[in-house]
Amino acid sequence: MPKHFGVSDEDFRQLMEQLHLLNANQKSLLQRQLSKLTVSESMSTLSEEELSFLQTVLSR
Repeated sequence: MPKHFGVSDEDFRQLMEQLHLLNANQKSLLQRQLSKLTVSESMSTLSEEELSFLQTVLSR
């Protein structure tokens, strides 16, 4: 079964659906929080690729 960042396809699909359901206010809040993360903080839990992916999703 293909994985996205170690998550199963089904979980990934559900996550994508939930992200698309976020309204603009929640997205902008998440973007602000994400942009405040320092590289060291984000690297402890997310790879650069994952962080970039999140920012891409949130910017849609």
